[in-house]
This record gives sequence, C-alpha cells and structure tokens, in this order.
Amino acid sequence: MSLFLTIVLLGILPFQFVLPLPNGFDIPLARLLAALVICTFLIERLFRRRFSFSPLAFATLSSFLLWVGVSLFWSPRLDLALPKVAFLFNLLPLFLVWQWYAGERVLALRLVRIFLWGATTAAIISLLIFFTQFFLGAGTTFHFLIEQVLPFFLGRELASIVAHYPSLLVNIGGVTWLRATAFFPDPHVASFFFGMSGFLALGFSQLGKTDPRTFSMAGILFLADLLTFSRGGYLGLIVGGIAYLALIEQPFRTFSVKRRILHILFLPLLIVMLAAPVISRLVTSFTLNDASSIERLILWTSALETIGENPVFGTGIGNYLSSVHPLASSTTPFYAHNLFLDLGLELGVIGCIFFLSFFFSTAASVWKRKDRDSLTVGIFAALLLYLTHSFFETALFSVHVTILLVFLFALIAGLRKTNLLQSNHETHYRNTR
Repeated sequence: MSLFLTIVLLGILPFQFVLPLPNGFDIPLARLLAALVICTFLIERLFRRRFSFSPLAFATLSSFLLWVGVSLFWSPRLDLALPKVAFLFNLLPLFLVWQWYAGERVLALRLVRIFLWGATTAAIISLLIFFTQFFLGAGTTFHFLIEQVLPFFLGRELASIVAHYPSLLVNIGGVTWLRATAFFPDPHVASFFFGMSGFLALGFSQLGKTDPRTFSMAGILFLADLLTFSRGGYLGLIVGGIAYLALIEQPFRTFSVKRRILHILFLPLLIVMLAAPVISRLVTSFTLNDASSIERLILWTSALETIGENPVFGTGIGNYLSSVHPLASSTTPFYAHNLFLDLGLELGVIGCIFFLSFFFSTAASVWKRKDRDSLTVGIFAALLLYLTHSFFETALFSVHVTILLVFLFALIAGLRKTNLLQSNHETHYRNTR
C-alpha cells in the first residue's frame, strides 16, 4: 500500500491541490499522502519485522528534527512555530521510507521514471501558459491564473497572497513578462523544481540504451526553468551544469551522430530566442542598480545582525517574523531570502549545522565513489543547484521542492546501499520499460 501511495505522490506532485478542512484551513494533498505513506510503511514493516536504514543519515536527520521540536520551548509565538514543525515532521521522514524502496534497483529506476513523466508534463503546461501571453496578453493570462486556476491548486488563502505579491510577473527591459510557473505558487519554487528535475532527467537519460524521450524531458525541464526568469535558478543551473560535466565520464555517449547534429543545430536557435530576456535577467544578479538585489542585501544585513544577538538558539522555529514584525500574521511572506540565514535565524547555528550535516552526509557519498554513474551524478548536480539557489531563496517549506529533495536523498542512500553503480545499467533500464 505504501508503495502505491508513493507512486501516486511522486506522479502527481506538481499537480497536487488542497483539501478544505472543517476549521477553514486547507491542507495540500501531497502532505496528506506523505503522512499516509509513512504510516502505512511503518505498519507494513512492523508486520514483516524487516527494516534497515543508513545509520549516519538516520542520526543526522533525527538530530535536526529533534532540534526543531526542542526549539518550540523558546519560540515566543506557537501559532508561527507549530505549522513549520508540523511541516518538517510530516515530510522529512519520507526519507526513511524511500531509501528502503530505492534499495531495490529496478524499483528505484521505476520511481524515477514515474516522477519524471509528471514533472515533464508540468513543464509542458508551464510552457503552454507562458506562450499564451503572446496571444492574450500577460495581464489577461495572469488574471486567469490567479482567479480561475490557482485557487484550486493552492487554496483561496495562498492564491490571495500570490495575487497581492505578484512575483509571477517580472519587468525585463521595460517589458512585463508572465513567468513560467505552471501551478506552483512562486516562480522560484518552479525554478527549484524544474532545475532539479532536469538534472535528474539528464542523469537518467545516460543509463544504457536510453529512450530518447528521456533526454527530451531534460531539455523541456531546463527550458521551463529558464523561463521562470529566476536569477538564483540561473546560477544554480550554471553550478550544477559545471559539476555534471566535470563528474560524468562519457557525456552523451549514447547519442547517435544524427541526434548530436540535431541538438547542436537546436542549441543556437534556442539561445537566439531566449538570449535577450534571459541574459538581461542574469546580468542584473551582479548589479546593485536592481531594486530586488538591493532589497536582498538589506535583508541579509538585517538577518546577520539578528543572528548575532542569539547565534546558538535563534529566535525559535518560525519566529523570525515575530521578532521583526511582532503584530504580523502567519500569512505574511517575510523571510531572509537565504536558506542558511533563515535556518541560523530561527534554529541558531546548531540547527543550521544539523541540517547541513544531514544534507552533506547523504550527498557527499557521490564523491567517494570511483565508479559514479550518470544517475548519481545527475542527482549530485541537482543537489548543488539546490544549495546554490538557496543562497537567494528559502524553499525548505515548499511542499513540491522538499518532497523532491527528500526523494533525491533517498535515491542516493538506496542506490549506494545496493551497489547500483556496479550493476548492468542497461539491463536495469530494460526491466523498467
């Protein structure tokens, strides 16, 4: 049952919608499915009396979650703290479930394939919506999304916040663009998701005699990422791309000469189409004339000062907002726009160390292997993208991004445990088709 629920969760992750509760609140379907996956898995393991996990990963994950829970004792406002605590305890334990499934080599590749089909479909929808603005106009398309589409997927409350803080629109060179976001609440969330999924697809496309459609998935996902116009996402793509090319042994070895020529001809055309808005957007990341860049510097300076006041324990989970704006509501989207600063602010240096220990104890295993395959290199590139983009945004409390992050962690842990890298990748791929 937990495997079936896992397949459903991964397949519909970019399309998850909210379920209304009697108390007036909404709960994302993905969070409900995550809870069901964990509960059914524990029941199954208790009956079968079989369970194994990576001791180091389990220790670092448990330490982080324990520190998050303990931080409630010094959190001034529990109405701000409890939702974040519940979020992390709801999603992060998925790692223990999925690293078990990832330990079965054929099943791991099957789950990756299912996830990529869903992610690519979402990317295609985001591209269709993006190009619709050239026919109906950016304003008309934006209002249609906000009023007719997003309330179903995000809930009325979150859709209202998106409408009041319209980051879905961006002005580049005096022209207003509607960014490619599909059904995600924020272009940066979409950028995280599309970029990380793109590297996963790229790595998967190089396993044995790969279906050409898999490489096309990577191209679609990367194109959708570019059209989010997220500057942090661009930097993440650059860092992840450099890491992938540096670590992969034989890039694009499965491509025929004809396919290589087609891709070589397609790349300049794509660059010409996107050069002006994308390069213009990227260049502003390194200038101080941009209002968004100045605002981030102010937020970072203020965050560092706040960390200096209580570097060990922080303000308490979820309570940075209350320390800056004591009367603000929990729906106010205020944070430091930097994952590491946000963790340091609310959980102190100790909490930040616990999180990074879990992150690096899992991801660093790729470096230790002398026989890396393209899938683990793709996952590693995706994790580097996450870290790089996290210098500019905080996606830890995004349902879509955190579930994908946990899935990547579980894949690395599970594939390492079963020595997938030493197996015949071509045979495994044939078994998943």
